[in-house]
Amino acid sequence: MSSPKSTIRNHISIQSIYPLALNTVRRGFLLLMLQASTAYSATNCLELARTKMEEAYCKVKASGHGKTLPSLQDFRNNPEQMQRLLLKNPAKKAKITLPEISHPSKKTTRDVQHQQPTKDSIPMPKTRQNTVIVDGTQGISRCILQKNQIQCGPDYYLLRTNLPNHELEPGVLERGNQLHFPDSLSPPYSEESSMQYLSDCYPLYIKKMLSIGLGDSTMSFTQFVTMHEEIQKTDADFAKRFSEMFELLKMEKSNNAVRRRYNDTYPANIEQCMFLSGDIIACDNVKKNWVYQR
Repeated sequence: MSSPKSTIRNHISIQSIYPLALNTVRRGFLLLMLQASTAYSATNCLELARTKMEEAYCKVKASGHGKTLPSLQDFRNNPEQMQRLLLKNPAKKAKITLPEISHPSKKTTRDVQHQQPTKDSIPMPKTRQNTVIVDGTQGISRCILQKNQIQCGPDYYLLRTNLPNHELEPGVLERGNQLHFPDSLSPPYSEESSMQYLSDCYPLYIKKMLSIGLGDSTMSFTQFVTMHEEIQKTDADFAKRFSEMFELLKMEKSNNAVRRRYNDTYPANIEQCMFLSGDIIACDNVKKNWVYQR
């Protein structure tokens, strides 16, 4: 029977004789664990994917070329054309073909009226800065919707589309152009509801998206509110997440071309629209957002 000391000596001698072999085994084990973890993450992501674009997102993430992409939930809250823009560059590196933007099927007037969300079901931003209009829907009934433009008395608001980079103002895609939301815990927001805070943040988001030529790729106010709720569930910083997202969009916009419009749809009626400021009107059917600027 071997003594404890001889057992320790044997153990030491084995390690001294086979250090390379043991290190190789360790590295191999860690590599297998990493591969298993990656495979599990990719499978888990695909199980959560709801659309073809989200499936493409999962494949890009699994390829290792999607490190700069946002989380699946943040990705999901973006409009489809924005999702495609975010994926375009990493998908090209990963040699993954992206699905085309889905075009909504044409509906009859009866179908549109049947699916039209009511004002009570859609949160309306109440802007109070840079505008004399307190309620976004106040005064909108006097306006006339004409597809590519909205006429409000003597004022005309033109539909904003995506713009090629050569049509943008100099420097808007550089570091100096940043999106910063106010601190939700500072006055005057610390004693108010989150809806008032979001009502002030949303016009800032829209203006920044217009500045980088993504007028046709904005999220609706409903999507904006939903994204805020999802981010809050994770205890993350809403303002920081949007700031980071804007930097990512600038980078992708710098390297990729965009279509001016991804479909030829328009708001169904003026009731889908609201003033964000004296210069901007936003219209949406929850899923699709249109921005008109004076």
